[in-house]
Amino acid sequence: MRKRYFWKTLLMALLSVNSLQAKPEVIDWKVLSSDKFNASDITSVDVFIDKDQKVFVEIYGPGVLWMNDNWVSTRKYGGCLNGFVKDGLVYLAFRADEKNINIYSVGKDITLEKSITSPNSRGFYCIYQIVAVSGENDVSSSYILSLVDERSLNPIEYMKSWSGHGIIYDKPVLTEIQGQKLLDDQKIPYGGKINESYRIREVLTGKNTIHFLGFRTQKQLGAGEPSTPEVLHYAEYNVKKKKLVRAQDIYEKTPYFDENDKLRHFYWHVSADNFNDDLFIVFSWNGIRGSSKSVEIKMENIDTPIYYSQSDGKAFGKVEVIGRGILPLVKADSVGNAHVVWANSNGDIVHKAKKDGKWGDEQIVLDGVIDVDEVWEGMYQGTSRFKKISAQFDRDNNLNVVFPSNGKLVYAKIRMN
Repeated sequence: MRKRYFWKTLLMALLSVNSLQAKPEVIDWKVLSSDKFNASDITSVDVFIDKDQKVFVEIYGPGVLWMNDNWVSTRKYGGCLNGFVKDGLVYLAFRADEKNINIYSVGKDITLEKSITSPNSRGFYCIYQIVAVSGENDVSSSYILSLVDERSLNPIEYMKSWSGHGIIYDKPVLTEIQGQKLLDDQKIPYGGKINESYRIREVLTGKNTIHFLGFRTQKQLGAGEPSTPEVLHYAEYNVKKKKLVRAQDIYEKTPYFDENDKLRHFYWHVSADNFNDDLFIVFSWNGIRGSSKSVEIKMENIDTPIYYSQSDGKAFGKVEVIGRGILPLVKADSVGNAHVVWANSNGDIVHKAKKDGKWGDEQIVLDGVIDVDEVWEGMYQGTSRFKKISAQFDRDNNLNVVFPSNGKLVYAKIRMN
């Protein structure tokens, strides 16, 4: 009897130890700063990892690329639209001029892969990014995503819009690239209304699928006027069927303007990732009162809810609050677990993971590395492609993170235990 009790106690102790959540461990740390740019001014940065586990970092403002442990200027290639990984290779798309887009592969050096010339006399108009869909043969089977202006169908507003004073709506349009040839534009019927904008914030690809995540809003009014609430909306486009196959409003309670306390919510942070076409999303927002540029940093602006939802391939589930802070980012590891990182009001980078449908503990992985004042100033200046923290998992399930820290650009590799 005592022997059975001993083994039962030992088993329970072992299970208890195994259930403890080990803290993520920083296994590499580098300061990537260079005299080529001021890290405090960075608004958008992306991390890419190729099949050989080489890490590349693109900074879109100053036009510099971290490759082979050095910074390389990319300004001579034009304005960088975006980067993407396809079949284990890293590609960067540049707008060479108004009528030409060049796509380069990045490895030991930067090599031109494709040049696309617009047959339209107006050239490429309102390009958002190049989208490469997995399941296609090569990088030439890609898509140009544009956000074009559509003027109101209301006759009076339509006439006003031509003088710049009426209502104009943003609409997403895809143009297919086949080799160096462009096919006809196709407006994405994302599931919204005619007099409505769809401001895309995240674009993810799967097998023959493009996932769009953004905000649809009924009106764009003049400066200083209250606007209707924006709805976080998801749309899935099948490139083989050439049609929308899924659309869903994920969150409809997003505020924009509160007439009672004059609170405007300007700064949306949306992040998404996918695993076998199952999507994970996090989002948050921050607000200010009035329109003065001397906005005081308050705890209520930094310590805001972090919202999370995920899809099962069919629909998104309930939105839940998983923490409080700013700059949320979500990434899926190689087995489909969701990992969320964000910055808290102390400037710590916090991590929380969802495994087997259950959330682990909230853990601080990097202490005081984010300059909250710097981030707030960046948020106030605002940009549609705002990214202060960027990360990617490598094949060993280490999270490679890049972020500005007290005036320096820092890279950290974190082992997620």
